Amino acid sequence: MAMTLMVERHVIPGVQGDIKRLLRELRANATRQPGFVSGRTVVDVKSSTIFMTISVWASMGVWEAWEKNPERQKIIDRINELVQGKPTERIWLDDEDTPDGGV
Repeated sequence: MAMTLMVERHVIPGVQGDIKRLLRELRANATRQPGFVSGRTVVDVKSSTIFMTISVWASMGVWEAWEKNPERQKIIDRINELVQGKPTERIWLDDEDTPDGGV
């Protein structure tokens, strides 16, 4: 069952260009992972320091494998140096993949 990961990051003002480059590098590496379906980054229209990355994975298992990947962690560590506070992560399933009572 496919899942969608959404990560919201509030970045330090003035580092938007650096964040964009790092998020592109992260996505480029993710595209080479088995089970990666798609990914994109969007920026809040009212605040250019709020970034949302959205990625779709074939299953929780393939996402968890990528989450633990040392290459990913190196890039995440560089990203986290430019972020204010802790990123907010949410994992979503298509409604047809969940029982009527929820997950």
